[in-house]
Amino acid sequence: MHRKWLRVVTAVIVGIICGWGGYWLGHLAGWSIDADWPTTIGGGTGAILLSVGLAAAGALVTYAGLARRGR
Repeated sequence: MHRKWLRVVTAVIVGIICGWGGYWLGHLAGWSIDADWPTTIGGGTGAILLSVGLAAAGALVTYAGLARRGR
């Protein structure tokens, strides 16, 4: 049980980091509005969708990878 919680917490942290990075990648691509690096997140559908997609992918890949390794 302890390892499952550790996997979940690790996956959430990685998902947050991937989401943050994904937004700023979208910002570099010109898909965001009213954003100021590195703290002020603005709007922009493309940047937000990229952020959500990378956050979900990062969390899922991390969880699956840790589960497969048995950690």
